[in-house]
Amino acid sequence: MQPIRFETITAENWRVAARLKVKAGQENFVASNAMTFAQVHFQPELNADCYGIYHEETMVGFLCSVLPPDTPPGTLYIMRFMIGSDHQRKGYGRAAMQAFIEQVRKQEKYQQIVLSYVPSNEGAKNLYLSVGFIEKGVREEWGGEIEAVFAL
Repeated sequence: MQPIRFETITAENWRVAARLKVKAGQENFVASNAMTFAQVHFQPELNADCYGIYHEETMVGFLCSVLPPDTPPGTLYIMRFMIGSDHQRKGYGRAAMQAFIEQVRKQEKYQQIVLSYVPSNEGAKNLYLSVGFIEKGVREEWGGEIEAVFAL
């Protein structure tokens, strides 16, 4: 597989990201990319960075990291992560997560990456645990999602 790369979401590519959808039956696992754009626009305090996940010239997924004001020092949150329905089960999710972890590690300013997922989302759970995230428990304030942490 060719390397995965990240490109910042801009006026030129946001529509492509907004059109990416998960497979039928996965809609309750992650908010739409369009919803994420609205959320980061109307909540600038999230300090969000949104990226298209590319394989060659094709955007195959989307990732949004945030640093809200109450973020513990050395922590980066992944607020959204998805691979489009046409691109799932091809290794892009694992490759993207591993590439993002390496990108964050090279910055040398974070000690951990934190994310969460819906408990019934076995695919996400398996992916995150397989790349080294460790479950920390249920976060009721995050809608009952499972929190997982990757120590850098």
